[in-house]
Amino acid sequence: MQDPALDASDAVVTNLEQRWNSVRNNDLINLAMHVIPSLLGADRCSLFLIQPETQDVWLEAGTGVKSRQITVGVHASMVGDCILKGRSIRRDNLQSSEGAHQTIANQQNYLVSTALTVPIRPEDGVAVGALQALNKHQGCFDDRDEEKLTAIARLMLPSIRTMYENRDLVSRIRQLETEIETLKSLQATR
Repeated sequence: MQDPALDASDAVVTNLEQRWNSVRNNDLINLAMHVIPSLLGADRCSLFLIQPETQDVWLEAGTGVKSRQITVGVHASMVGDCILKGRSIRRDNLQSSEGAHQTIANQQNYLVSTALTVPIRPEDGVAVGALQALNKHQGCFDDRDEEKLTAIARLMLPSIRTMYENRDLVSRIRQLETEIETLKSLQATR
């Protein structure tokens, strides 16, 4: 028979996982991925987040792609560079330059020509992710596009913080469950 405390722990973990999944599928984020391309006159938009412990960057949401379908190293990509430096990056003529954007574009059967990437970060803190718009329909991304995307990034920050907090809680609970199981095993051998 399982300990009632462990049953309660399982219920808490299940509840947190459900909250995590609902936050991961946040309506604001999904709405932004749908609206940003039209707002900027771009083909696509993507939200990338960074795993602080490993420095891996993954796609959380985007136009025409699935969550975690794309991962890049923080030191080997435009998105990673934006996150590390905490500054916006605008690039043109990308179809003729090498980089992670070309590797991923080839995997997705997609041609990247222009990109605007803005960090998602608090005013006084380290970036936790980046928003990236690809392929401006007419011309190149400009200051107005950057202002719009930066404003949206600021609005997304509270949702992203909640995602990280829930993920950390679930991780801590899993760690405690492992420790409890180890202690139970030790107690059973005495």
